Amino acid sequence: MRDTGLVRLYLVDAPATITGLQGVRVVFSALKVNQEEEVEQEEDGWITLLGPEAPLSARTFELMELVGGISARLAELEIPVGLYGQTRLIIAEATVNVDGTDYALRIPSGSQTGIKLVGGFQVLPGGITELVLDFDVGLSLQVLPGSHKYQLTPVVRLYPTAGTGSITGSVGLPGPLVQVTAYPEGGGDPVASTFADDQTGIYLISGLAPGTYEVEALAEGFAADRLTGIVVGAGILSTGHNLTLIALPPI
Repeated sequence: MRDTGLVRLYLVDAPATITGLQGVRVVFSALKVNQEEEVEQEEDGWITLLGPEAPLSARTFELMELVGGISARLAELEIPVGLYGQTRLIIAEATVNVDGTDYALRIPSGSQTGIKLVGGFQVLPGGITELVLDFDVGLSLQVLPGSHKYQLTPVVRLYPTAGTGSITGSVGLPGPLVQVTAYPEGGGDPVASTFADDQTGIYLISGLAPGTYEVEALAEGFAADRLTGIVVGAGILSTGHNLTLIALPPI
């Protein structure tokens, strides 16, 4: 029996609605995993899936291109079988583009030494484990006091493609920038969000743990719409959840 399995990681981005935001470019220096949930020494047990020796092009990503179901391959490696309790992502540098101009992003020191991602995963002998890193720019990017000063405090969600489900539907409004967000049924913090396609109005929210959800659509100049009671199962695409946005009367 093989004592390794293949781990394949993809990168996606949850949307952001900061005025004038046109791009967020990040350069990763490392992506590491560890079978231990707590590690006393930094060198103990870490396996590097993506390191600084990789070409710069393989570590550089434009996050705002990775929405609406689009993903980028982040890393792929055979690693020992077992349950991995920690994943750590380290950012070397980041740039934000606002109204056509690039600005360096301030990254807190904690992010530079490694963002600990919540959630574990299991590698089976001879199997393929596909994982998604959902980099939530909307929650990660902060506007600081002063002129064109921005900070990136990364909020990244890790989830396996197996064992999760998805919600899809239409907002019925091709053209406007429409953000669709999934919440736990009955309220609570948002779980995941996406932009509807600006040509078709179709949206897709992936990586949802089995359960019951609400989805809400928001667009500037329109009244929000919300659906409840959406049941998501493992490996299931829950379809037909269409939202209706009605234009608000001019002020």
